[in-house]
Amino acid sequence: MGRRKEKLALTYVYDSREQRAYDMARPDPKLFDDGGWYEDALDAGDITAELDAVRLSLRIERKEQGDFIGCCRHDRGCEAHQLGNDPRCGARCRFERELSRLTSFDHAHVIIEAPMAQLENGYIHSMMSGDAVINSIACWATRYRVHFWTVANRAQGQKWARQLILEAAKHRA
Repeated sequence: MGRRKEKLALTYVYDSREQRAYDMARPDPKLFDDGGWYEDALDAGDITAELDAVRLSLRIERKEQGDFIGCCRHDRGCEAHQLGNDPRCGARCRFERELSRLTSFDHAHVIIEAPMAQLENGYIHSMMSGDAVINSIACWATRYRVHFWTVANRAQGQKWARQLILEAAKHRA
């Protein structure tokens, strides 16, 4: 009889600065042991995972709709013509610096907690048109090679983040 293959422990790691971290469901018990979760100051993104204490080359950044729309526009007076280089620029330049950090990982994802159709309609509290938002997503996805996912709501974002982590872990990212 062959030896039974031991399962690796999958541990979720949340950025300690994240105010509304996802509450991840336990990993699939057929594939992984439950390693629980802990907080750490991540160098990029809001969540990652470890397999038997070895961190995966994966980061997931989570954005609520309003926060994401804020990341799409330059603040007044911003003269950033390249990556986030104007200290007067707020959210967009900070987000572009975050995207730049995400490029160092094999798997980098941004989950936007709003469906694409909602983003296309613009945002009532912003002067951003839907076209400008969609153009920003296309530009960043191409420039930084980061995957952008739009989901209906926070609960769907949690499920999608878990699935992305499980796939990366199965393939030993």
